[in-house]
Amino acid sequence: LVAVKAATLAVFDEPTDEEPVVILRAHKVVTVRQSHEEFSFEIEYEIHPETVEYHYIKCEDEEEYDKWLYALMYAGIVKRSVQVAPVQVAGRLEEEPSPVSPDAITFVSSTGKSPTGKRIPYALEGA
Repeated sequence: LVAVKAATLAVFDEPTDEEPVVILRAHKVVTVRQSHEEFSFEIEYEIHPETVEYHYIKCEDEEEYDKWLYALMYAGIVKRSVQVAPVQVAGRLEEEPSPVSPDAITFVSSTGKSPTGKRIPYALEGA
């Protein structure tokens, strides 16, 4: 089970688990290597200054790969290779605001249930 909230990705072993086994915060991700041919991701993550750990995600097929890619992009861990056009606000240019609200919560779940057991509206099979 994977839960995405703002710029954080939390991975749970079981949907009933209260604590995630892994928490990845987007601002601590150093690099993400993607292999569409191998359906895999390698995330280099800075746990402390000058200390990194690696997280690997290996998907079964292209559909599962695309679901993980979406979850990683939504969490801000994988960035789109599209530039955001500046917006004119009160006579000055500003970057367009992030589409992810700090209060937004999304669950990516193969069971269709949140960690508390509640049904969630969008479930990804095999996540």
